[in-house]
Amino acid sequence: MAFQVCAVLLAQSTPSRRVLGTVNGINQTFGSLSRAIGPTIAGQLYAHSLEVNRPELVWRWWYSSFSLIVWLGTWFIKDEDLLTRSTSMD
Repeated sequence: MAFQVCAVLLAQSTPSRRVLGTVNGINQTFGSLSRAIGPTIAGQLYAHSLEVNRPELVWRWWYSSFSLIVWLGTWFIKDEDLLTRSTSMD
């Protein structure tokens, strides 16, 4: 369900309706790629953590890394960009 919500939010935030097809195509490409590669990588990491008898390490490092990436990404969002984008939509 979260994937569909993100797709709708992404479609609503496009600067122009002319690029909507491109944005949706890129969204679907990366969504499919992550669905194909994600379980493989997560399975290998979890299997390795079971071999060293520390299964909590994978989840702790994964959540910490993901939280750090999202936090760093928020530093690049500016209110001026959001205001300009929302007033220039078709």
